Amino acid sequence: MSYNKTKLAEYLEKIVRNTTTDRTKVNLDEPGSILGGSGSRVEITGRSGKQILGPMNNAAHPTLYINREGVAAKNDFANECLKDREFATRVGSVALSKQLDEILKTLVPNVPSDINYAEVVSKDVLKKLRTSVVRWRVKLPIANLQINDCTKIGNVTFMPRSFGIIENTRMALDHRGPADHAADISGKANVLNFMNDIANQGSAWALTEVDAHSERIVHAATEEVETAVNTVRAFTRVFHSLTAAAAFGLPYEMRAGNTGYIAASDSGIEIKWDRKGSYAPFTINNSVLGHLNEHFNFQNFSRIAGTKWTELNTLEHSLRVATQWLGRSIVATTLADAFTLCAVSLERLLVCDGEETTVEKFADRLAYLLSNDGSEQKVIHKASKRLYGIRSKIVHAGFEAVETQQRQEIENLALNALLAVSNQLQTLDTHEKLRGMLHDKKFS
Repeated sequence: MSYNKTKLAEYLEKIVRNTTTDRTKVNLDEPGSILGGSGSRVEITGRSGKQILGPMNNAAHPTLYINREGVAAKNDFANECLKDREFATRVGSVALSKQLDEILKTLVPNVPSDINYAEVVSKDVLKKLRTSVVRWRVKLPIANLQINDCTKIGNVTFMPRSFGIIENTRMALDHRGPADHAADISGKANVLNFMNDIANQGSAWALTEVDAHSERIVHAATEEVETAVNTVRAFTRVFHSLTAAAAFGLPYEMRAGNTGYIAASDSGIEIKWDRKGSYAPFTINNSVLGHLNEHFNFQNFSRIAGTKWTELNTLEHSLRVATQWLGRSIVATTLADAFTLCAVSLERLLVCDGEETTVEKFADRLAYLLSNDGSEQKVIHKASKRLYGIRSKIVHAGFEAVETQQRQEIENLALNALLAVSNQLQTLDTHEKLRGMLHDKKFS
């Protein structure tokens, strides 16, 4: 789905109409927005309570007040633009909001009588923001990953920490700093110090390239890296049991924490510990990738992870998203969260867009997807209904008492469902055709 330019022009006109330089025309007790300009005063209060006051004398525009209707129209403008997946990924709401603010500063209060809002939207908003999208080469640390050579998965190259540090040094030395030589050297040293601090966050690096506005670098790069990471993490149980708790990922995902529980009763005192995120290292090497390629069609998953969303068919869409949810379940902080993410992964595979999920639909399709044997289908169907019931208790009743065995069950079903769907990619090219195939199996 893309945005509607006619609607955008209407929203922009409403934003401008509800923006003024006259403070008396705005009810400051209602939700609104202020763009500080000439004549505005900035007040900063420190921790000690000391206040610093100062005017914005250098602003080239007057202070603007956007009332509640204007803010609502601005939000509508953003939501309409973000319907476009590419715009949402590469530009985002922050850059869009700043660009709209710049337009208001040039138009208000002297709005031309012959203004063409559709032209302003096309030229000064959409085109301006899209031409601000450039190619960025992004490198970020990956924690808990053991790797001895560069490996590419999807659009991401994973490399050993030492390789990245060498590249960081070269990048810092090539950094274009101030014209002053001494200042340039100092600037490069500061850049290198920042890079070293970042390097210390992980045991390896993820390198990718993204086309994005500067305000969207983190989101765009994170999306690419998480897609690659989760594509591998979805297959964690192939190499590590749940009790082994091996995983890798972005540094904040791997951060360990221990919580102590002090419990007292008439029989005495108990000290218990709940440990989260204490993961064993995960290894990626030729042996691991070779095993995945030979037995699990991993090359298919890697290809899908590295292909633009618009170039994938609807069955590949479902497979890519389901893989992401299963990969995220590996590092979920609670069993209930992990269970729910596995259930979401299965639902994305089994239910087409626009369909309502029901327990019978879930159980039927999973049974016929995973087996051609009648007795096995009955076992899978029964287990699926039981597990879906737990999913419903979590979602609707806040149920938390999920057992490790139950998580293992649904995770195993989710992984096998991913493999079963990937095996259909040569003969099926839409999600609807998968639904039709499972329907035919049920009534054959």
